[in-house]
Order: sequence, then structure tokens, then C-alpha cells
Amino acid sequence: MTQSTIPMTAYSQKINETEQKLIEISAWKKQREKESEKSENELEETTEKVQSIQKNVDDLVKNKNTISAVIRWILVALAGGSLTLLFKWIETKI
Repeated sequence: MTQSTIPMTAYSQKINETEQKLIEISAWKKQREKESEKSENELEETTEKVQSIQKNVDDLVKNKNTISAVIRWILVALAGGSLTLLFKWIETKI
């Protein structure tokens, strides 16, 4: 009777160890899934931020180009007005 009890106890112990390992593996798997989901969410947020920043940069470039064009037109108008005044002044001196 002692011989059959020992193998059953060893067998029960192995089953318990296996069940414990399965519980640990299951907990590890759940933790990995949470970490993976968190990483995916962070990646998604980062991607959205990068897209937003890229859009802002594109808008700034467009605004820079528009402002540059306006400044050039103002300078051309001032130069034309100055030349006109210069010629009028020269005309009056002649």
C-alpha cells in the first residue's frame, strides 16, 4: 500500500506543479497581451501626433510662402512708387 501511495503522491505533486505552471503561463500571457495592447495604443497615439505635427509644418510652409509673396509685392509696389516719385522730382528739377 505504501508503494501505490508514493506514486500517487508524486503523480499528484506533478499535476499540481503542472497546474501551477499553467497558471503562471496564463498570467504571463495576459500580462504580455496588456503590454502589447498598451504598446499598440502608444504607437497609434504617436502616429497621430506625428501626423498632426506634419500637418502643422505643411501649414506653416504654406503660410511662409504666402507671407513671402505678399512682402515681395509690397516691396515691388514701394519700389515702383519710389521710382515714380523720383522721376517726378527729377522732372520738376529739369
